[in-house]
Amino acid sequence: MKTSFFGGAYRAFSKNLDAQRCINLYLENDESKQGRDVAGMRGCPGLDLVVTVGDGPIRGIRTVRNVLYVVSGSQIYSVTAANVTTLLGTVNTTTGTVSMSDNGSQVIIVDGSAGYIITISTGAVAPITAAAFPENPVTVTFFDSFFIVNQGNTQQFWVSGSNDGTSWDGTDFASKEGGPDLLLGLIQVDRQLWLFGENTTEVWYDAGGNNFPFARVDGVFVETGLASPYCMVLLDNSVFWVGADQRGQGIVYRSNGYQPERISTFAIERVLSAQTISDAGAYSYQASGHSFYVLLLPTADLTFVYDVSTKLWHERASYDPVLGKFHRHLSNCADFFGNMNVVGDYQRGNIYAFNDATPTDNGATRKWVRSWQALPEGMNRGKEVFYSNLEIFAETGLGPETGQAATPTVSLKISNDGGHTFPIEQFRSMGKTGQTMHRILFQNLGSSRNRVFELSGTDPITPVFVGAELDAVQGTS
Repeated sequence: MKTSFFGGAYRAFSKNLDAQRCINLYLENDESKQGRDVAGMRGCPGLDLVVTVGDGPIRGIRTVRNVLYVVSGSQIYSVTAANVTTLLGTVNTTTGTVSMSDNGSQVIIVDGSAGYIITISTGAVAPITAAAFPENPVTVTFFDSFFIVNQGNTQQFWVSGSNDGTSWDGTDFASKEGGPDLLLGLIQVDRQLWLFGENTTEVWYDAGGNNFPFARVDGVFVETGLASPYCMVLLDNSVFWVGADQRGQGIVYRSNGYQPERISTFAIERVLSAQTISDAGAYSYQASGHSFYVLLLPTADLTFVYDVSTKLWHERASYDPVLGKFHRHLSNCADFFGNMNVVGDYQRGNIYAFNDATPTDNGATRKWVRSWQALPEGMNRGKEVFYSNLEIFAETGLGPETGQAATPTVSLKISNDGGHTFPIEQFRSMGKTGQTMHRILFQNLGSSRNRVFELSGTDPITPVFVGAELDAVQGTS
C-alpha cells in the first residue's frame, strides 16, 4: 500500500493526531499525471557564497540596474555583477530590518529612525534632511513617481516630490482614516497602496489630486491588520502577510481581490500563537515554477515556507551537528541579482545564492527530515498493525566517487506512540556512485497501533524521493 510519505509540515495540537515534519524538503506535483507517482520530494536549495559584504548582519538588499545595494550592519555597499564591492556610506543603526525601494535613479533606505538616499549615477549616500521627512520612517514603497513612507507610532504616511526622494513637503501627508489603529506598514500592490494597521487595512489609489495625489478606495476596508511591519511581501500578484486584529493574531493571509484569504494551517497558527511575532520578517522568491513565501521568526528561531504551487508549508533550517539542533535558516532578505536568487545572512556579512545542486549551506552540514503517519488517513483504527517492509523510492547512486557523499546513508526512526518518542533507528545506504537501481528497503519492522516514521539524512547529497510503499497487515485486535 502507499504510505503518506508526501506532504508538508503539519504538527497538530496532539502528535497522536498528526505528527508530520518536513524540514529542508519540498514537494513538486507531477503535472503530467503519468509519472512514477503523483509527486516527488526534493531537497531545498543549498547556499553558495557569492560575496562577503562587511561584518553583517545583512539587513536589506535591493537590485537596481544590475547593481546590488546592501545594508550590512551600519554600512551601505554596492556590489557589481563582477562581485566588486564598494562602501558607499553608513546609517545610524546597526541592527534590525531596513526597508528599501528605488525610482530608477535613486535608492531609498529607511531604518525606523532615519532615511537615506543613494544617487545611483554617483554612488553618493546622503541622509534625508528635509524638515518634513518623518522622524521614524518604518516602511517605504514607490508608486507613480513618488516615494511613500509611513511614520512609526502614528496613522500618517508621507509622499515625496515626484522622482525625488530628497524632497518632502510638510503638506504632502495623509492619515489612515478607516480605523483608530496605528499604521504599521505600507506596500504597493497592483497599482494600489495598501495601508496595514494594527487591526485593520485600507486601500488607496492615485487619484491625481493637485494638493495630494492619493485618495482612499471607497467601500474597501479589511478587518485584519498586520502582526509586524516586515512580514508583508508581494508574490503571485498578491500581498502575503501575517495578520493581527482585536480578536487575536497569527493567521497568514494572501489577498484575493480585497479579501484576506487564509493560507496558514492550524499547525502553523499554533506555532505563531505561542511565539513572539512582532519581529517577524518575510521575503518571497520564484524558482523552477515555484513561488515561495518565506516567513522568518527570529525570536522563535524558526523559518517556515509556503509554496503557492502546492499550497503546502515546509520548514527550512540550518543545523548544528554538534548539539544536534535546528535553527532558523541563514537567510534574512532576498532579491534577484545576476540571474540568481540571492539572500543575505542574518548573522554575518555574507550574500548567498540559492542552488538546487548544492547540498550544503556554504559548506556547513545540512540535515533534512520527513516524518509522517505510517498508515493513510482513516486506516489507523486502533488495531495492531504488523509491518514487514517499507521501501523508499529515490534517486540513488548519484554521489561523487570519493568523499563522504560517495556512500550516503539515510536514517529511519520508528515511533510506536504516535511520534512522541523514536526509540528504534535503522540505517540504509542510498547507493554508491553508479548504483542507480539501488533499493532503499527496511524490513522486519514489528508492530504498532499508532506508528510514525521519520526519515532523515545529513550526507552532502541533494535528496530526491519519488515514492514510498509499505507492506503491512492489520491484526484482529
